[in-house]
Amino acid sequence: MSAEDIFKDFDNNPYEQEARQRWGDRAIEDSKARHAAMTDAEKKAFLQEARDINEELARCFDAGLKADAPDVQAAVDRHYKWVCASWTPDAESYVGLGRMYVEDPRFTAFYDKSRAGLAPYLFEGIKAYAASRLT
Repeated sequence: MSAEDIFKDFDNNPYEQEARQRWGDRAIEDSKARHAAMTDAEKKAFLQEARDINEELARCFDAGLKADAPDVQAAVDRHYKWVCASWTPDAESYVGLGRMYVEDPRFTAFYDKSRAGLAPYLFEGIKAYAASRLT
């Protein structure tokens, strides 16, 4: 699944029904409204930010930095803010999102396309971030 497939507008999105089952109608409607309010340029920037965050995380991964290292946490902070463009998770739901990145092969493939092992690395970073910044 490409970034465009994951993050495209929810109109005719093949994953919408699954998302509704996971997170409920209200969460999906709120997210759709946020994305509908974006200009085309903002949507492109949103997709580019996802790629940039993954590159930053891959550099941290390659450097062997631990999940709670300042550079990793700065990248995870960017990721959290990026997620907040669609939905604002609390600590528990953000950790749940990170868990989904590892447990759902579609999301794992998206993150691991940048670097094999990036999905679990991001998950570890999310857990550290949620514990220190979202509680």
